[in-house]
Amino acid sequence: MKIILSRKGFDSSSGGCPSPILPDGRLRSLPIPYAKDKVKYSQIHVNDTYPTGAIVEVLTEGKISADAFAHLDPDVDFDALASRDDGWYGVFGQSGSAQGHLRKQEVDEGDLFLFFGLFRRTRNEAKGLRFEKQSPEKHVIWGWLQIDKIVEVTEETAKQFPQFADHPHVFSHRVARKNNTIYTAQEKLDIPGLNVSLPGYGIFPTFDARLQLTAEGKKKTSVWYLPSWFEKKKLTYHSDTKRWQESAKHQNKVILQSAGRGQEFVCNLGNDTAIAVEWLRSIFDCVKSP
Repeated sequence: MKIILSRKGFDSSSGGCPSPILPDGRLRSLPIPYAKDKVKYSQIHVNDTYPTGAIVEVLTEGKISADAFAHLDPDVDFDALASRDDGWYGVFGQSGSAQGHLRKQEVDEGDLFLFFGLFRRTRNEAKGLRFEKQSPEKHVIWGWLQIDKIVEVTEETAKQFPQFADHPHVFSHRVARKNNTIYTAQEKLDIPGLNVSLPGYGIFPTFDARLQLTAEGKKKTSVWYLPSWFEKKKLTYHSDTKRWQESAKHQNKVILQSAGRGQEFVCNLGNDTAIAVEWLRSIFDCVKSP
């Protein structure tokens, strides 16, 4: 089994700012803008107290409008769009060199994507939602998808999977992209030793310290605090031993200077899934948090 830490959502280069931790504590990963996609920010979470279109417009200070098109991928939140039907389930698309890396690492059915992004706390002010001035940016895990099927996208994919016909990696302009692939989600999360009753895809509803990758108190968001087995299992893009330091606080933790570039970091557990169960249980317990 493999765990893939997958970087997705707004940051300083894509979108221009972090995604928000909303005033009520919820995580709201903002999909990056892409003019050729079909879904507008104004169509995402339209029935929510904090509609995504309004959030994007105010947090980017108007640089991205509510009517701009969003790359809604990974798509793992049923409530993101009002048009969902009972046949919909989670899906994630990848292409180009990032998909080439996943293929080279033999990412397969049953493997687990954990999606993370850059976040910062927000508050309601007279002019609307604003980032808290004293709140630091941090990398936070916000969603997951356990792979059911891996589908190389062709002109026929939209017919084979009509529920994904409007997904950014399925409709026409992306079909011919190199390595264009979609990953569909399992119906239920199924990890040996992890007894939880959850779907094979979803979002973590609220911020919890257990979801935070960035080491507390570090100025750089790219400095992470992780279980030591991530180093033992050779997380891809992090082979340089100088990136890793033992934690002075906890013998089973390490400090990692994570790579500034790259979307998909793969940790191959092999048959040793038990080594990750405690950490995964703490992660998925956050779904139950109020």
